[in-house]
Amino acid sequence: MWHVESATVTSSAPPHTPAPPAEPRRRVGLSRTASGRPVPLARVRARGRIRLEDPVVGWAAGIGVTLLALFLRLWHLGTPHDFEFDETYYAKDAWSLLHFGYARDYVTNANDKILNGTTTGVWKSTPEMIVHPEVGKWLIALGEKTFGMDPFGWRVASAVVGSLMVLVMCRLARRLTGSTALGCVAGLLLTFDGLQLVLSGWPCSTSS
Repeated sequence: MWHVESATVTSSAPPHTPAPPAEPRRRVGLSRTASGRPVPLARVRARGRIRLEDPVVGWAAGIGVTLLALFLRLWHLGTPHDFEFDETYYAKDAWSLLHFGYARDYVTNANDKILNGTTTGVWKSTPEMIVHPEVGKWLIALGEKTFGMDPFGWRVASAVVGSLMVLVMCRLARRLTGSTALGCVAGLLLTFDGLQLVLSGWPCSTSS
């Protein structure tokens, strides 16, 4: 009989080791720096810039530019002592809204009487033709109620609102750029803009 001895076969293959865990996926931007590092998202970069700017300094600078704009718009606001351009409609309509609730027609020499300080016997009982919305006229009426029926009174509301536009511009530019300096530059450009200066009550009021 043939006798076959059993032999033990050993394998040279290394034992099975588990695969290393997969690295978590990281969110990266669409571009990378020169060193190969990912660029942070835009909202992260903007948040970082805003954090470098002191909010107190930002507000103080914006308010400072606004006060400058207000000073320039209030300077000699009552000059000339006359009805300029469309003030002949808006100023009288605003006074009529304030006292009668609607715009009344006025006598022929109403402008001369008002400039001389007379506000009685100027308006008729018939309504005046309305050619513009009343929001601006009510703002003019608020100034007339506070300072009187004179050129300064019917121009001051436009000067205040025009100055507040400068503050809005400062804050808007600062939010968009994250820079207080750029916000102040934008506010100064609007402060010295000729058209905005005239529409801010110097020397005439406007209605919107």
